[in-house]
Amino acid sequence: MTIGLRSAMWASAFWSGRLFPAGEAVRMIGEKQLAGLEALTALWLQLARPSSRVDHTRLAAEFLRPYRRRTRGNARRLSRSR
Repeated sequence: MTIGLRSAMWASAFWSGRLFPAGEAVRMIGEKQLAGLEALTALWLQLARPSSRVDHTRLAAEFLRPYRRRTRGNARRLSRSR
């Protein structure tokens, strides 16, 4: 959903002759890098816990939590009317 909203925003800027929203592109890439770092940190913290067996479902949930949080925030921000 977020990618679709951003693509629509960029397409409307292109076809209407407005400037490309470069700040949004920089923000999108920066957010993904930060979310990736948070996800890797969560993964390593889960792997470092002393346990006899690894719960892969919980591990995947911990790894994806930063991405889900950012994606929800992006979708809310981009869907607001300006």
